[in-house]
Amino acid sequence: MPKRLDARSKVRIEASTLNVYSQDLLETLEKRDDIKVILITRSLSEVAESWHNQMLKASFIEEGTTLSDLLCSSSTSGLKNYREMLAHGNLIDKWITKLGHKRVFVMDCTELKNNSLRIAALLDKFFDCKLELPEVVPVSNVYSSPRNQLLYKFVRTSFFKRIWYSIESNFPYLRKIRIFLREKILLKKSVKQKEFEIKNHSWLINEENIARDMIVKNRNVWRES
Repeated sequence: MPKRLDARSKVRIEASTLNVYSQDLLETLEKRDDIKVILITRSLSEVAESWHNQMLKASFIEEGTTLSDLLCSSSTSGLKNYREMLAHGNLIDKWITKLGHKRVFVMDCTELKNNSLRIAALLDKFFDCKLELPEVVPVSNVYSSPRNQLLYKFVRTSFFKRIWYSIESNFPYLRKIRIFLREKILLKKSVKQKEFEIKNHSWLINEENIARDMIVKNRNVWRES
Protein backbone atom coordinates (compact mmCIF):
# COMPACT_ATOMS: atom_id res chain seq x y z
CA MET A 1 0.00 0.00 0.00
CA PRO A 2 1.32 3.51 -0.79
CA LYS A 3 2.16 5.77 2.12
CA ARG A 4 -0.83 7.85 3.14
CA LEU A 5 -0.59 11.54 2.28
CA ASP A 6 -0.73 14.12 5.03
CA ALA A 7 -1.14 17.88 5.26
CA ARG A 8 2.60 18.45 4.75
CA SER A 9 2.91 16.38 1.60
CA LYS A 10 3.35 17.87 -1.82
CA VAL A 11 0.33 16.91 -3.90
CA ARG A 12 0.94 15.83 -7.47
CA ILE A 13 -2.23 14.56 -9.10
CA GLU A 14 -2.63 12.58 -12.30
CA ALA A 15 -5.06 14.23 -14.72
CA SER A 16 -7.69 11.52 -14.41
CA THR A 17 -11.40 11.84 -13.74
CA LEU A 18 -11.13 8.75 -11.53
CA ASN A 19 -9.50 10.92 -8.87
CA VAL A 20 -12.95 12.15 -7.91
CA TYR A 21 -13.57 8.69 -6.41
CA SER A 22 -10.46 8.76 -4.19
CA GLN A 23 -11.33 9.10 -0.51
CA ASP A 24 -7.63 9.51 0.34
CA LEU A 25 -7.30 12.43 -2.06
CA LEU A 26 -10.44 14.09 -0.74
CA GLU A 27 -9.31 13.76 2.88
CA THR A 28 -5.87 15.11 1.99
CA LEU A 29 -7.26 18.12 0.15
CA GLU A 30 -9.64 18.80 3.03
CA LYS A 31 -6.58 19.75 5.08
CA ARG A 32 -5.11 21.87 2.29
CA ASP A 33 -7.13 25.06 2.15
CA ASP A 34 -4.63 26.47 -0.36
CA ILE A 35 -5.97 24.11 -3.04
CA LYS A 36 -9.17 24.66 -5.02
CA VAL A 37 -11.00 22.07 -7.09
CA ILE A 38 -12.96 22.26 -10.35
CA LEU A 39 -15.50 19.51 -11.04
CA ILE A 40 -16.75 19.24 -14.63
CA THR A 41 -19.83 17.10 -15.08
CA ARG A 42 -21.78 15.86 -18.08
CA SER A 43 -25.13 14.15 -18.52
CA LEU A 44 -25.30 10.90 -16.60
CA SER A 45 -26.44 9.05 -19.72
CA GLU A 46 -23.13 10.00 -21.38
CA VAL A 47 -21.16 9.06 -18.27
CA ALA A 48 -22.87 5.66 -18.16
CA GLU A 49 -22.14 5.07 -21.84
CA SER A 50 -18.54 6.13 -21.47
CA TRP A 51 -17.91 3.86 -18.49
CA HIS A 52 -19.64 0.94 -20.20
CA ASN A 53 -17.45 1.40 -23.28
CA GLN A 54 -14.35 1.44 -21.07
CA MET A 55 -15.44 -1.84 -19.49
CA LEU A 56 -16.02 -3.35 -22.93
CA LYS A 57 -12.67 -2.13 -24.27
CA ALA A 58 -10.87 -3.59 -21.27
CA SER A 59 -12.77 -6.88 -21.72
CA PHE A 60 -14.20 -6.70 -18.20
CA ILE A 61 -17.63 -7.24 -19.71
CA GLU A 62 -18.60 -9.80 -22.31
CA GLU A 63 -18.70 -8.29 -25.79
CA GLY A 64 -22.24 -7.64 -26.96
CA THR A 65 -23.58 -6.85 -23.49
CA THR A 66 -25.65 -3.69 -23.72
CA LEU A 67 -25.70 -1.09 -21.00
CA SER A 68 -29.46 -1.39 -20.56
CA ASP A 69 -29.27 -5.18 -20.22
CA LEU A 70 -26.52 -4.94 -17.62
CA LEU A 71 -28.32 -2.33 -15.51
CA CYS A 72 -31.47 -4.45 -15.58
CA SER A 73 -29.63 -7.66 -14.70
CA SER A 74 -29.29 -9.24 -11.27
CA SER A 75 -25.47 -9.33 -11.45
CA THR A 76 -24.51 -8.00 -8.03
CA SER A 77 -20.80 -7.54 -8.79
CA GLY A 78 -21.41 -5.83 -12.12
CA LEU A 79 -24.05 -3.50 -10.75
CA LYS A 80 -21.90 -2.62 -7.73
CA ASN A 81 -19.18 -1.42 -10.09
CA TYR A 82 -21.62 0.71 -12.08
CA ARG A 83 -23.47 2.04 -9.04
CA GLU A 84 -20.20 3.29 -7.56
CA MET A 85 -19.02 4.86 -10.81
CA LEU A 86 -22.37 6.47 -11.59
CA ALA A 87 -23.00 7.92 -8.13
CA HIS A 88 -22.78 11.24 -9.92
CA GLY A 89 -24.77 13.50 -7.65
CA ASN A 90 -23.58 11.99 -4.39
CA LEU A 91 -19.95 12.38 -5.45
CA ILE A 92 -20.42 16.09 -6.09
CA ASP A 93 -22.27 16.41 -2.79
CA LYS A 94 -19.43 14.62 -0.97
CA TRP A 95 -16.75 16.95 -2.37
CA ILE A 96 -18.71 20.09 -1.59
CA THR A 97 -19.59 18.84 1.89
CA LYS A 98 -15.91 18.20 2.63
CA LEU A 99 -14.36 21.26 0.99
CA GLY A 100 -17.22 23.76 0.80
CA HIS A 101 -18.54 25.82 -2.10
CA LYS A 102 -15.72 28.35 -1.70
CA ARG A 103 -13.13 25.74 -2.64
CA VAL A 104 -15.11 23.81 -5.25
CA PHE A 105 -16.43 25.09 -8.57
CA VAL A 106 -18.86 22.82 -10.40
CA MET A 107 -19.76 23.22 -14.05
CA ASP A 108 -21.54 21.17 -16.67
CA CYS A 109 -19.62 20.47 -19.89
CA THR A 110 -22.59 21.64 -21.98
CA GLU A 111 -22.64 24.90 -20.06
CA LEU A 112 -18.90 25.22 -20.61
CA LYS A 113 -19.33 24.69 -24.35
CA ASN A 114 -22.32 27.00 -24.80
CA ASN A 115 -21.42 29.74 -22.32
CA SER A 116 -17.64 29.67 -22.18
CA LEU A 117 -17.29 33.43 -21.63
CA ARG A 118 -19.61 33.38 -18.63
CA ILE A 119 -17.80 30.37 -17.17
CA ALA A 120 -14.46 32.10 -17.74
CA ALA A 121 -15.69 35.13 -15.78
CA LEU A 122 -16.84 32.92 -12.91
CA LEU A 123 -13.50 31.08 -12.89
CA ASP A 124 -11.70 34.42 -12.67
CA LYS A 125 -13.79 35.10 -9.58
CA PHE A 126 -13.22 31.59 -8.21
CA PHE A 127 -9.43 31.89 -8.44
CA ASP A 128 -9.45 35.61 -7.70
CA CYS A 129 -7.27 36.41 -10.71
CA LYS A 130 -7.50 37.02 -14.45
CA LEU A 131 -6.96 33.66 -16.16
CA GLU A 132 -7.31 34.84 -19.78
CA LEU A 133 -8.92 31.58 -20.86
CA PRO A 134 -9.62 30.89 -24.57
CA GLU A 135 -13.05 31.95 -25.80
CA VAL A 136 -13.70 28.64 -27.58
CA VAL A 137 -13.47 25.29 -25.82
CA PRO A 138 -11.68 22.72 -28.03
CA VAL A 139 -13.44 19.41 -28.62
CA SER A 140 -11.27 16.49 -29.69
CA ASN A 141 -13.02 13.32 -28.51
CA VAL A 142 -13.56 10.67 -31.18
CA TYR A 143 -15.61 7.55 -30.54
CA SER A 144 -13.44 4.48 -31.06
CA SER A 145 -13.15 0.77 -30.35
CA PRO A 146 -10.17 -1.64 -30.12
CA ARG A 147 -9.00 -3.39 -33.26
CA ASN A 148 -7.83 -6.31 -31.15
CA GLN A 149 -9.36 -6.84 -27.71
CA LEU A 150 -6.55 -9.02 -26.32
CA LEU A 151 -3.78 -6.67 -27.43
CA TYR A 152 -5.64 -3.63 -26.14
CA LYS A 153 -6.27 -5.31 -22.81
CA PHE A 154 -2.57 -6.19 -22.49
CA VAL A 155 -1.27 -2.66 -23.13
CA ARG A 156 -3.67 -1.37 -20.47
CA THR A 157 -2.28 -3.65 -17.76
CA SER A 158 -0.34 -2.00 -14.94
CA PHE A 159 2.66 -4.21 -15.82
CA PHE A 160 2.91 -2.89 -19.37
CA LYS A 161 2.15 0.72 -18.45
CA ARG A 162 4.71 0.72 -15.65
CA ILE A 163 7.46 -0.41 -18.03
CA TRP A 164 6.39 1.90 -20.86
CA TYR A 165 6.08 5.03 -18.73
CA SER A 166 9.42 4.29 -17.09
CA ILE A 167 11.07 4.25 -20.52
CA GLU A 168 9.04 7.24 -21.69
CA SER A 169 10.22 9.31 -18.73
CA ASN A 170 13.76 9.01 -20.10
CA PHE A 171 12.78 9.50 -23.73
CA PRO A 172 9.94 12.08 -23.86
CA TYR A 173 9.57 11.81 -27.64
CA LEU A 174 8.05 8.36 -27.08
CA ARG A 175 4.87 10.07 -25.91
CA LYS A 176 4.07 11.08 -29.49
CA ILE A 177 4.73 7.52 -30.62
CA ARG A 178 2.45 6.18 -27.88
CA ILE A 179 -0.37 8.49 -28.92
CA PHE A 180 0.09 7.58 -32.58
CA LEU A 181 0.06 3.84 -31.84
CA ARG A 182 -3.01 4.19 -29.68
CA GLU A 183 -5.03 6.32 -32.07
CA LYS A 184 -3.94 4.79 -35.39
CA ILE A 185 -3.03 1.18 -34.59
CA LEU A 186 -4.77 0.00 -31.42
CA LEU A 187 -8.07 1.82 -31.93
CA LYS A 188 -10.36 2.35 -34.87
CA LYS A 189 -13.03 4.96 -35.38
CA SER A 190 -16.47 3.51 -34.70
CA VAL A 191 -20.06 4.56 -35.01
CA LYS A 192 -21.50 5.52 -31.66
CA GLN A 193 -24.56 3.59 -30.64
CA LYS A 194 -27.85 5.28 -29.88
CA GLU A 195 -27.54 7.30 -26.70
CA PHE A 196 -28.51 5.46 -23.56
CA GLU A 197 -31.44 6.96 -21.63
CA ILE A 198 -31.64 6.90 -17.85
CA LYS A 199 -35.42 7.33 -17.65
CA ASN A 200 -35.99 3.63 -16.90
CA HIS A 201 -33.59 3.63 -13.95
CA SER A 202 -34.83 5.57 -10.94
CA TRP A 203 -31.50 5.51 -9.09
CA LEU A 204 -29.78 7.17 -12.06
CA ILE A 205 -32.50 9.81 -12.30
CA ASN A 206 -31.99 10.51 -8.60
CA GLU A 207 -28.23 10.92 -9.09
CA GLU A 208 -28.82 13.29 -12.01
CA ASN A 209 -31.24 15.38 -9.95
CA ILE A 210 -28.79 15.63 -7.04
CA ALA A 211 -26.03 16.72 -9.44
CA ARG A 212 -28.20 19.43 -11.01
CA ASP A 213 -29.27 20.69 -7.60
CA MET A 214 -25.66 20.92 -6.42
CA ILE A 215 -24.63 22.79 -9.58
CA VAL A 216 -27.42 25.33 -9.03
CA LYS A 217 -26.39 25.86 -5.40
CA ASN A 218 -22.73 26.17 -6.36
CA ARG A 219 -23.51 28.60 -9.17
CA ASN A 220 -25.57 30.78 -6.84
CA VAL A 221 -22.64 31.00 -4.43
CA TRP A 222 -20.29 32.24 -7.15
CA ARG A 223 -22.78 34.59 -8.75
CA GLU A 224 -23.38 36.27 -5.40
CA SER A 225 -19.75 36.39 -4.25
